[in-house]
Amino acid sequence: MDISLNWERNAFLGGITNTYELAEFQFNELEPVAEGMLFFDGLPDTGLVGTIVAHHLVGAKKMSPLVRIDSNLLPPVAVVKDMDLFEPLSVYRSGTLAVLTSEIPIPTEAVKPFSRELTSWAARRKLRAIISVGGLADPRRPETDKPEVLYITNSPETFSSQVDLKGLKPLASAFLAGSKAAFLLDCYRAKLPTLGLFVQSFLNYPDPGAAASALDALNNVSELNVDTSELVKSGEEMRLRYRDLMRRTMGEMERAQKSRELETPSLVV
Repeated sequence: MDISLNWERNAFLGGITNTYELAEFQFNELEPVAEGMLFFDGLPDTGLVGTIVAHHLVGAKKMSPLVRIDSNLLPPVAVVKDMDLFEPLSVYRSGTLAVLTSEIPIPTEAVKPFSRELTSWAARRKLRAIISVGGLADPRRPETDKPEVLYITNSPETFSSQVDLKGLKPLASAFLAGSKAAFLLDCYRAKLPTLGLFVQSFLNYPDPGAAASALDALNNVSELNVDTSELVKSGEEMRLRYRDLMRRTMGEMERAQKSRELETPSLVV
């Protein structure tokens, strides 16, 4: 795998201090990435649960851009804000928290290479731990006021002091598919301390209520302690705001065989 590190700062590169370039993706760091950061994965997935959490954290903590991510495997899309253009895939930071956000779903053919290279970047930057939040589609979700939160972790000792794992249900048997599945699997392989939270959610509707439940389960993690009342109060407004991203994400979820998550694995592994 070809890895190159290029240190430069000039007007053409827009203040980039470091480009960490792997085989397919470029991680353009706008400032040095400190060791020991907590990394939160907010990639679009079922119910956009992780994405809503990530956007809420970025806004509530007034986070600033840390890394812009680019690749020829991503569609030719740019985000316009305040007369500037940005890549749709970015990492934001505040203190010791780094949050991955995306304005587009990761194309299915890019999921595995992106996951591998994101994991490699995380390991090289010596991040303290990884938290990934996603939804688990459940037909009972419309009757549920407080969605259930399930977890999977390869390092209970890392998280048990701040997350009440005994109060959550272990994800003992399930299929996972898509970007969350790929990233968690690569983090496990790399032996990075990793916690995956999966919240009972709608399949094809943005679910801010499930996002609030995920954040409530993480409220003892100092970097993730934010008020979630706005997520619940603005539920309908947020569903309208995220409906286009949800529609695009559904297309990629179908290609990634996301419906397998409704099945029970044979466990012959």
